[in-house]
Amino acid sequence: SKGLSYKLKSIDYYLRNDSISIEARNYYNDNLKLDDSKAIFSIIDSLQSKNITFLPFYIFLTSKIMVQSDGALSEYLCISAKQFCESRAYEFLSFFNENNEIEEKYLMLWAKCVGSEIAIECENKEENCLKDFDTKMLIGCKSDSSSLLKLKSRFVKMVKKSI
Repeated sequence: SKGLSYKLKSIDYYLRNDSISIEARNYYNDNLKLDDSKAIFSIIDSLQSKNITFLPFYIFLTSKIMVQSDGALSEYLCISAKQFCESRAYEFLSFFNENNEIEEKYLMLWAKCVGSEIAIECENKEENCLKDFDTKMLIGCKSDSSSLLKLKSRFVKMVKKSI
């Protein structure tokens, strides 16, 4: 939603909050293995949370999962990542726009993930799917903020390179 901040608060703020799932806390504290797919899927599913307060933490955790994921987990992760970028473009772009300390590699991992999903979903019609993706992000961005629009364009270029 517009006007809200997607700046990541101190990690302690999230870890001390009872509304943050035990799976998310365990994963952050390295007490959850990636092969516990049900628990990991629940963290990824938190991207759909309506609770904007905790969304930055879930985007951050999902980014960390991307660093380590492979196989069936990657498949689920990349489907979810693409859906999130399309349906909640404003939140996604605002997160990366407001958290300069989040490394560029995380944005690149999101782009690779989305690109691989487009490649799987849209074999031989990747160009059309990329256009659709770009349009959905633009509509979802619902912003005239030049910094968000620039970031969207840069992200879509990164996705295109990774298809």
